[in-house]
Amino acid sequence: MGFFSNIFKKKENIQPSVNITVTAKAEFVHDDSEIPPLQGDYAKAIFLWAHSKATPIRDNNSYARYFLYECGIRNPSKYHRELIAEGYFEEASVEQTLNSLKVTELKEILSALGESTTGKKDALVWRIANHSDTSLIEKYSPEKLYMLSALGQIFLADHADYVMVHKHKNWGIGWQEYDARKVPGRSYYDNMRAIFNEQLSRGPQDFGRTQYLFMYQLLNEEGKRERALQMLLRVLYLDFSGVDILRYTDSYSRGFYKQKEMREMFNVVIMFAPGIINPIKDFADVYTDEMITKVYEQHLPVQICDQKLFRSIVHSVLDGTYDQAATEEKLKRAYNKYLRENLFTQ
Repeated sequence: MGFFSNIFKKKENIQPSVNITVTAKAEFVHDDSEIPPLQGDYAKAIFLWAHSKATPIRDNNSYARYFLYECGIRNPSKYHRELIAEGYFEEASVEQTLNSLKVTELKEILSALGESTTGKKDALVWRIANHSDTSLIEKYSPEKLYMLSALGQIFLADHADYVMVHKHKNWGIGWQEYDARKVPGRSYYDNMRAIFNEQLSRGPQDFGRTQYLFMYQLLNEEGKRERALQMLLRVLYLDFSGVDILRYTDSYSRGFYKQKEMREMFNVVIMFAPGIINPIKDFADVYTDEMITKVYEQHLPVQICDQKLFRSIVHSVLDGTYDQAATEEKLKRAYNKYLRENLFTQ
């Protein structure tokens, strides 16, 4: 008999079966050298988080690739069944199963049942769940679905920081490093801020651009918008400073580059990143000129964009008059002036 022929007998205490047969498909093709060992509680937390909504057991190729390459779960289908057997997942209820369907599917079921299709999703779900004829639902959800159990919810709550590490893996801090450097009692954001500040204290290669960018993202996500803008302005300050020219000055002095080639380096050493410039306008309500004054307290060995020009650029972004072509021309003049005064005179 089908799944829904039993699940809609509401008064029965039906225990989910974990002896599930999954149709075999082609398995992962991968290079074992790229796969870490199973990542313990980190892997479990990420798997539980990713399947917190009603989902079926799938074949291995249907699971996200990060379970293999980040979590070390080589057989996610088997791993899923094991977590069900251990009590971290339980069979989804009627309402949970219906909530996994699209509104269009719910309306199709109601239409076939001769019921009203008006109302929000919760109302549609309730209407179907309380109807005596539920056989049509198997057409839309023929597989058993599983949800987090109370045990799974507790485990996930206890390891919520691991989910945050996964969501922000582009920040380059893995769960082992996070565990080694976190301070118990601190929030994830406080721990990450401390890690970035420690990295800054070591004198990073890019004058802190990477850390300032991540701190902007972190603070903005926290809702600390004033401090987030300060970090964003620091990133723009570095992008317009032209400090990357230091990578090429030695080669120029040794004759590898000519003056014409150094002038053409403008598009390499001055960065116009829309993802840095455009968001500034969203912070007009917290911006102050004092922020720029503070940014310029970081003295760089090269500073092509002076404070006056930088302030005018930021103001143009804030008031909606920013023109990249005009801004590029101003910075190019400042760049060529720097070359004449500091490089070509040698």
